[in-house]
Amino acid sequence: MSARVHRILSRPSSHKTRFVLVVLLLSVLAHWFVIDWARDSLALVALLDDSDEDSVITISLQPAPGTSSEPAAPASARPLLPRVAEPADTPAAKSTLAEPTPAAEPPAPTPTASNPDAPAEVAAGASPAAAAPATETAAPSAPATPVMTPADPPKVASPAEPVPAPPQAHIPPGTPPAPEAAPLFDRISLPPSAELSYDALAIKGNSKVEGRGVVSWQQDGRQYSINGEANVLFLSVLSYRSTGSVGAMGIAPELYVEKRLGKSATNTHFHRERQTISFSASTHQYPVRGGEQDRGSVFWQLAGLARGNPDKLVAGFTFEMIIAGHRTADPWQVQVVGREPLPLTGGSTDAWHLIVRPLEGNPDYQLEVWLAPDTEWYPVKIMYVDRKGATLGLTLSKLAKK
Repeated sequence: MSARVHRILSRPSSHKTRFVLVVLLLSVLAHWFVIDWARDSLALVALLDDSDEDSVITISLQPAPGTSSEPAAPASARPLLPRVAEPADTPAAKSTLAEPTPAAEPPAPTPTASNPDAPAEVAAGASPAAAAPATETAAPSAPATPVMTPADPPKVASPAEPVPAPPQAHIPPGTPPAPEAAPLFDRISLPPSAELSYDALAIKGNSKVEGRGVVSWQQDGRQYSINGEANVLFLSVLSYRSTGSVGAMGIAPELYVEKRLGKSATNTHFHRERQTISFSASTHQYPVRGGEQDRGSVFWQLAGLARGNPDKLVAGFTFEMIIAGHRTADPWQVQVVGREPLPLTGGSTDAWHLIVRPLEGNPDYQLEVWLAPDTEWYPVKIMYVDRKGATLGLTLSKLAKK
């Protein structure tokens, strides 16, 4: 009797033990799955990050007079859009001009027989030609020491000796192109305001992660704002905001804010009054000459250029843009690949395929965008490709104009 009661009383306890063990096992498996998923997901998210620091050896050289020591982004041979002339007396115009050349000191008097106490050295800063002995003009009664003149006398060219060409004017590096250079594009036409939803697919090797993305684009012809976010399940892996003005050269960013998963937000400032670009994540500064974009606005600037100049899109056509990230502003090359059919959620469309890659560094790191003429030239697909071949594609799934 007592043994039967013991078995009856112990049976629920064994069931509970097995239940607890099953729950613990499932919990361990679930945690392992989540950790494995998170590791793959974060590895895929890392393809959007360019925070790897490179070792840099800097050789400091003394700049020439009238040049700036800040890094200058190279300008294209031809501007993208017609430039708006600024008055020469405005602070913005003054910041882009070279420093005025200091006035030359008056030449020292030439030692002669009547003035033997005149200095025999050329003032500091005079050209080397001024320090050469002028034996051609020396008088017979001159002293034995070489006669120094402030400048060489005019030299008459003989028939057998060609007249030397005048020296070329020094142009500081990064000087904007000459006004007579024809712009690459005639006008810019930005798409109307809209909210775009994207299906996100990240691929790295055999691993795939799906997610969602949304971009809110607002512009009224004077100001613009771009708010974007990419999510993987319940995680926001990337969010950004770009704000600024709209003018004759299209989008003119003023502030770009970027926030990545597990990192602090960074700010990129476009100081129009000081004509410089600065960063909260670095001490670099770059000049503003017009047309510079950030990583959130570049796709919309390209959409405005294509929408305003559809006849300029030809396969193989290339041009350059300056794109600012969260630490640097670098020159990138835009290449038109061609017009391609592109499948979308609600059907398919033809879109112009453009590749945007840096002019310096590893060419495997690039951006790609597809602009659809049938949908106001909105970016219907965006692709990020990292240095190791991982990709993150955003394909348009829903479009709501505002």
